[in-house]
Amino acid sequence: MSFWAVLTIVVSAAGGGWLIVAGLRLIGEYRASRTWRVVQGEVSDFGIQSWTPGSFPARTGYGLVVRYDYWVDGHHHVGYRHHFTIWRLGGGYTRDIADDMIAPYRTNRDVQVYVDPDRPWRAVLDRRLDHAAVGVCLTCGPLFVLTAITLILDLVGVVSI
Repeated sequence: MSFWAVLTIVVSAAGGGWLIVAGLRLIGEYRASRTWRVVQGEVSDFGIQSWTPGSFPARTGYGLVVRYDYWVDGHHHVGYRHHFTIWRLGGGYTRDIADDMIAPYRTNRDVQVYVDPDRPWRAVLDRRLDHAAVGVCLTCGPLFVLTAITLILDLVGVVSI
């Protein structure tokens, strides 16, 4: 068995497994957030960040950057999460969509913060689920795992690819 075959199997299985877990975790957090408590918070920083991926064709995407302070039972917390997604900036939105999503948030503006009652350091401003992120996780994850399984079956001689 070659080093590259083993590496491909490990990376495919681990990456696929991580994507599946991330997608299921997003769905779980989204569902659980329906019972999270609501507290008042204050936006301390906000903005839109752009990036252009290194793929072809390159398309500039925009994401939200928001920082908010909130208090739970007298304890101060800082939140950065806008909605439920796996992407660091909340997705590769068009500029118009990102502008619409960030519009309600201005520095020193009071906001509602949804807080996990069991872990008050986990919070979100908008309980929206990023369906595209879940789709990527739950489509690509199983494909990567199936790739690893197929490679293993090929190595042991059960199938030939």
